[in-house]
Amino acid sequence: MAPSEKKEPLVAWREFAAGMEFLRRYGVHDTANSSGIRRDNLRLLHRALLQDSEYRKQTLDARRGAAGLTRPRWQILTCSRQLHAHLISMPANSSIRLTTQAGYLGMFLVIAGSAETLGRTETPTRPRHSWWPHRRLPSRQSHHYLKTNDVTCANPETADTGLLVTGKKTCVILAVFTATPASQRQPATVSDRPQAQQFPFSSAG
Repeated sequence: MAPSEKKEPLVAWREFAAGMEFLRRYGVHDTANSSGIRRDNLRLLHRALLQDSEYRKQTLDARRGAAGLTRPRWQILTCSRQLHAHLISMPANSSIRLTTQAGYLGMFLVIAGSAETLGRTETPTRPRHSWWPHRRLPSRQSHHYLKTNDVTCANPETADTGLLVTGKKTCVILAVFTATPASQRQPATVSDRPQAQQFPFSSAG
């Protein structure tokens, strides 16, 4: 691998973080437009990262390995106070909670496969394992399908924005969490989770 190629992911992450910080400071007056720019920035980040052979291999391995999993798997791509990023491999009939710790904005880009989002008061057509809290299965109300290149977000001001679930096919997601001013406060307690899951998001498992 050429030296310049090794530097590409670092440059891409740095430029993405700088763009998000600029948007946070100067784009707050037009919420709808800012949301669209965030989504476009995440897609551009993925394209830039694909120039690196290691990232391409990571995404390919995630796609190939998803079918053999029994629950979603997270792979750390980068981790700092300002930005956390992960590849999430989701097998068929699995789910994750679209949550984020206080002080982080979560964005989820579908890079392979498809999924759908369900609100807090919804449930999939079939219970998947026992991931719904206290086995409560409220009636389904609405959903939003996500295909490759679609983005959904987790608002840091909302404790729980719902679930992201897969159907009969697997799904691979690039999940990026960027710090907001609230990140200066103490994060929510996560001591009851396994060490590997103590990130600005949580599993629905």
